[in-house]
Amino acid sequence: MTLTGTLLTLSISVALTCYLFYALVPVPPDIEQGDAVFWIFAKRKHVRALSTIGEYLGLGHRINLTRYLSLTSLLSINDPANNTDVKISSLAFDGVPVLLTEPLKRVENSPALIWIHGGGWTLGSAEADEFLTSEISRRLEIPIVSLNYRLAPEHIFPAAFNDCFTAVKHVIDNARSYGIDPKRIAVGGASSGGNLAAAVSLKLRDVMHSVQPIVQILFVPCLQALDFNTPSYQSNADNGFLPRYWMVNFWLWYAFGSYEHLRNIEFIENQHTSHEAKISEHAKRVDHNLLSRTLIDAAYVPNAIDFGNESLWGEVKDVFLNPYFAPLMAENLSGLPEAYVATAGWDVLRDDGLMYAKRLQGAGVRVQSMPYQNGFHNLFIQSNHFKLSKTVIDDLVQFLAVKL
Repeated sequence: MTLTGTLLTLSISVALTCYLFYALVPVPPDIEQGDAVFWIFAKRKHVRALSTIGEYLGLGHRINLTRYLSLTSLLSINDPANNTDVKISSLAFDGVPVLLTEPLKRVENSPALIWIHGGGWTLGSAEADEFLTSEISRRLEIPIVSLNYRLAPEHIFPAAFNDCFTAVKHVIDNARSYGIDPKRIAVGGASSGGNLAAAVSLKLRDVMHSVQPIVQILFVPCLQALDFNTPSYQSNADNGFLPRYWMVNFWLWYAFGSYEHLRNIEFIENQHTSHEAKISEHAKRVDHNLLSRTLIDAAYVPNAIDFGNESLWGEVKDVFLNPYFAPLMAENLSGLPEAYVATAGWDVLRDDGLMYAKRLQGAGVRVQSMPYQNGFHNLFIQSNHFKLSKTVIDDLVQFLAVKL
């Protein structure tokens, strides 16, 4: 049987099981358009279940299977792009593949947005985000450079970070040749793309580059791997779109490679940090007290600190404490560009974004915080159908129109 046939058979055979399992984790009652969200969550759960089963059956790594399944018409949740009134060119900036999206009404010396796609450093592409970048380019009449960085687990940290830094620096240094004003460039991304945008902004500051981005756009960013038991990780541990175990897998694939997910239990249980790490200065950077008490629900359990795997912590700490891997680990956040930080209430990563916003403000950085309490991780999804997604994009366009 071919791979397609095998996966189709698996899909049919586990569809009912996935549906029943999904019913055990209902859509949050106050999420907008819950009936439609149900099917989005169901597709995501189906893909995760099939890819996991396929890996156990020897059909390939679950990420490769996820990549394949996510593009099938039955299970895809991607929006079709509307590329009218824009021109899209495939280029390479210092070896990094990019898409340059330009409005047909392009003017010289215009502002620009550099966009970094999400997908847990393992999925996604600049092409998959064309629905968003084309709309922003058309509405603001600005060019958008969207980056295709190397993906994990084939390429571990710092490959994606290095690619993004290289491409962003190229755009800034050569802005005039692309008809861009180097002093009016925003850098942004969603999820892992938000991580990379924050990390690139940190390094540009650290190397004292002559021109910094005017603003960093951080949508539902993943910013730390020290604590997988924040209030939002707790309350969304079984979230249908992005559960805790899958987010932990993403971090492990990005950090260390292919089969690290097979030892994710210790990370999910916060065993990966030693007792000393749990009471260190680094731990204070993800202190739950940085969060408003209104965000902590009745089921919240404060972190214990009297446990941890010393050996495992010794193995992972150099990567996990690197601020270019996990920007919340940066000791000093002063001198960074203004930040637009969008978070979703029903998302394991909500608290990463809120903590970063709070710490940025404490360091004197201007922050526009956008908490979408009734949203889930993919705030941009199907904006022609979801009212909140349309609002999210409208809010971003309005902010960029003012700041650029």
